[in-house]
Parts: sequence; structure tokens; C-alpha cells
Amino acid sequence: MRIGLIAHHVAPIAEPYIGGVEHHTAVLAAGLAERGHDVVMWAPPGSQVPGVQLRELPIELRVSGAARRDVSSMPQEFLAAHHAYLDACLALQRERLDCIHIN
Repeated sequence: MRIGLIAHHVAPIAEPYIGGVEHHTAVLAAGLAERGHDVVMWAPPGSQVPGVQLRELPIELRVSGAARRDVSSMPQEFLAAHHAYLDACLALQRERLDCIHIN
């Protein structure tokens, strides 16, 4: 089975883990790969999970000065995460996946 995982955007999925979500994602991805599944994971830069194909979940976003001055705009951190997940979801359409797990 070809499985896609989308990791949390806060920290790389690599040891030493910053928290439980990152550790859970790594164990899940590695366990699926060890069982013979083809695992593709979108994760922040610096992620490392043996046996898993990694795709970068870019968390940098350049916002124009005009957008930053717009008081109705969402905070830049929110926009960066939103666009990273949007890019990952668009990339999912190009992959032939049997299952998608969004953590």
C-alpha cells in the first residue's frame, strides 16, 4: 500500500524529538515502512525517518510589505503554515496514494 503522511509543521520529525506529536509521527511512519508499505511523508525541513520518502513541508513564507500593513490579515506564522499545508495538499493530487494520514 502507498501511504501519504502529512506531519505537523512546527518541528522536524527527527531525533531528539521536540514533542510527542513528532515522536508519534516518526514511529507511525517507520512502522508502516517496516511492514512493507511505501510511505511518503510531508514534513518540515530537517526531518529524517528511515525507510520513508520525505517531501519538504516548507514553512517559510514571504509576505509583501503591503500585506503586512493590512490590519485584517492573519499573522504571518498562520499564513506560512496555511500555505505549507495547501502546497502539500496540492502535491497529494500528483501522488498515487491508497491512504492519506494527516497528523
